[in-house]
Amino acid sequence: MKKLGLIVLAVVLALGLVGAAYAYWSQSLSINGTVTAGTVAAQFVSTTTPTDPYATTVVTYPVQGNGYTVMDVAVTGAYPGMNLTVPFEVENTGTLPVTVSSTQAWTGGNATLQSDLTVTTTAPAGTLQVSGAFQTGNGNVVISMPSSVSDTSIENQTCTFTVTLSANQAH
Repeated sequence: MKKLGLIVLAVVLALGLVGAAYAYWSQSLSINGTVTAGTVAAQFVSTTTPTDPYATTVVTYPVQGNGYTVMDVAVTGAYPGMNLTVPFEVENTGTLPVTVSSTQAWTGGNATLQSDLTVTTTAPAGTLQVSGAFQTGNGNVVISMPSSVSDTSIENQTCTFTVTLSANQAH
């Protein structure tokens, strides 16, 4: 019986030592990572200045901090029956695909002239991808006045509008 007790004690001690030995042999592994967020960025790249027999249109791009993010359109000599299309091109300069949407609003000037003019915008369709090269999309701003306008009080009056293009992450 004593012998059996010694054997049991020896087995318990041996297992304890194996467990302790196992604890001495260990290794830690680490995973280090860096995450950089992508960017949504777009800018105007070009346009063709429209020609009209009576109205003069000037399109400029004042340089902002992040490229050409503003396009100024000045129309002088608007008249009943005018239908002026100002094309523009938007370039995706970010690292993420984007879709472009638009809204427009009157921001000041003669209210009667505002009611006689129509400003519509067609934003670039689809998704502007990024695949090694910047992708562009075309859009238009159309400024028109119906030929039925006969109110001479709007002659030589001015009004202003703003079209906002929003480049939004596509995914």
